[in-house]
Amino acid sequence: LPSFKGKKTPSRPFVWTVAGGPEYRKQSGMLLAKWESLGLFPVMVIALEQETADNICAAGFNAVVWDDEKHSYSRVADSKFTVAAELAERNIKGFFLELDVFCRKNPLPFFESFPDDDLIHPGHGDVNFFPNIGMYMVSTRMGPYFRGLNKIMAFSKTERNYINQVNHTRDFFDQDAYTHCLPAIEDHDDDIAPSEFSYYLMNDTKQENNILKLCKNEVKFTFKTVHHTFINCLFPPSVYDNTICIHPLAGAPFTPLAYKHATAKFLGFDPLPIGKDERMVKMAAGDLTTNECWGHTFYHGEEKIDGITGERVALYVSTLITIARETNRTVVLPRFVRDKESWAYPLHGVLDVRRIDVPWRWLTKEESYRLEDETDMMVSPRDPDKLLKEVKQHDTSRILAIDGMCKLTSPSNERREELNKGLCFCFDRRGLKFTKSIGSWDNMCNCGPLPQ
Repeated sequence: LPSFKGKKTPSRPFVWTVAGGPEYRKQSGMLLAKWESLGLFPVMVIALEQETADNICAAGFNAVVWDDEKHSYSRVADSKFTVAAELAERNIKGFFLELDVFCRKNPLPFFESFPDDDLIHPGHGDVNFFPNIGMYMVSTRMGPYFRGLNKIMAFSKTERNYINQVNHTRDFFDQDAYTHCLPAIEDHDDDIAPSEFSYYLMNDTKQENNILKLCKNEVKFTFKTVHHTFINCLFPPSVYDNTICIHPLAGAPFTPLAYKHATAKFLGFDPLPIGKDERMVKMAAGDLTTNECWGHTFYHGEEKIDGITGERVALYVSTLITIARETNRTVVLPRFVRDKESWAYPLHGVLDVRRIDVPWRWLTKEESYRLEDETDMMVSPRDPDKLLKEVKQHDTSRILAIDGMCKLTSPSNERREELNKGLCFCFDRRGLKFTKSIGSWDNMCNCGPLPQ
């Protein structure tokens, strides 16, 4: 950043993100390649460890190591606010987005369409007037504002009650600090009552600490919260042709990237494009049903999938994954587990998708239609081992759709253990529901830490 000082202000915003930890280190190259394919390039990655920076640079992208001391509970928050301030103080316009923002189009032109505002950000899922700091455009006037945020966040480094809490807490949360230091909401959104906005702000205890005086708004600025369609709490949001990006939190902040990735893939934002020579295997029915064949309607309750149905679901999924593993194919997973015609559970509510050891994806309806001419159909025999042998006879087919998998007979206990090896299912609790306040599902299947 010092090298920019005193030079001509670049016409294009400085685009940057933050990456750290094993998950982001492993997936960053794929995610950055997707952004590059959309025209969002170059991007500077603020890496929280040297190893992360090395991986990103080895993949052909730009990274610098954030080696500053920890000023708050979160080095991510420190870097998000500090870099924004550093850019503004060097007369450089900045555009920040988190690495778990999944895009179909380059978001930069959209944000540049609001030239009269100093700070532009999207809203949250069910409160679209409430700023979402996963993505924002920063003008050159915003240095003092972000410096003030850093001072507010510094309290969390010494607040022992906060540091010792394992679960997410709102105390000194970077989202709250960002929102509190914005100018009065009534100046910007006449349709939103100030009291409604303040419901989401810091409580009186924190105000008693007088930390709001640390907001540095002596430079008057304007901000814009980009409103969008409210998300219904019962169903995933609809994705339209003009949808630019989604920011799935997959249950709550700080959840694994794999779950955010699964949500993005489910909605059609898979960062990995379908390869020209990629071969796939899938169920012909699309969704996984237990009533495709008469006699397999085992669902008996609203609360959870019962044991018999769970055993069948595990057999279908494990057989598909075994076929993909032994034939070098990508497995196209069913989106939903459906029973009768009333209930549908997203598959990642009953299967821990982190434990799948083969390439996998979901296909959108448009992708399925586009690939229909390259799809071969076969009817499943009853024996899972015989099914695998017959699949191998279709070695030249691009996409193999298997019909009638509901006819598979249950294998021996030994064979079942072999099929399920490495996989983990969650059939003993409530199914997923879409949570509007976070724009994603909660209760995703999580079988604990991955084996080393």
